[in-house]
Amino acid sequence: EKVLPYLQEQNPDVLVLLEYTSLWHKRLGTIYKDYPYRRVVLNEGYFGQMLASKYPFQSTACHWLADCHAPTLEVQIRMDSQILDLWAFHPPSPPNVRDLLIRDEILRNWESILEERPAHILIVGDFNITPFHPVFQDFLEANELQDSRKGRGYHASWPTRWKNLGIPLDHALHSADIVIKKRVIGSDVGSDHYPLELRWGFGT
Repeated sequence: EKVLPYLQEQNPDVLVLLEYTSLWHKRLGTIYKDYPYRRVVLNEGYFGQMLASKYPFQSTACHWLADCHAPTLEVQIRMDSQILDLWAFHPPSPPNVRDLLIRDEILRNWESILEERPAHILIVGDFNITPFHPVFQDFLEANELQDSRKGRGYHASWPTRWKNLGIPLDHALHSADIVIKKRVIGSDVGSDHYPLELRWGFGT
């Protein structure tokens, strides 16, 4: 009930939704006219995704990193004369050793992929890892990415029931040629995660 009014009020140019099911796809149908460019992977569990944009896609892809059952969507969006390489990322949560190893392996599999990509990379999603974990720090360093949260506060995003006592699991990581102008944790929309709002621009 809260998600649709929230999206209509925020009216972002680009939208990333995780845990996207066929029910969500049906309920959010009224906003599709505002987002003519969409790439969707439906999943009735935790791993559905939708990337939606007011700007045209130049290309789209669905990656299965480390042969995992969780998809990672990539779209290249043409914005005026620039191309944004946008990724939606949601690896498995690590409630056991097996899933912990899968998550870490996925994070270590990015370097060979991103080195083939153009500039202006933005990776957003529920990483199921805090920014303080050494695997996360290694991921940033290996891929020459920057954490949009840095210098802006703690930004706890999960779980909503803990209010300000939560942890930052939702991230927006970017290449050095993207400038983050604003990053805030949005209001409670009924999920166990708070939404992440990002305002950014192309740098040099």
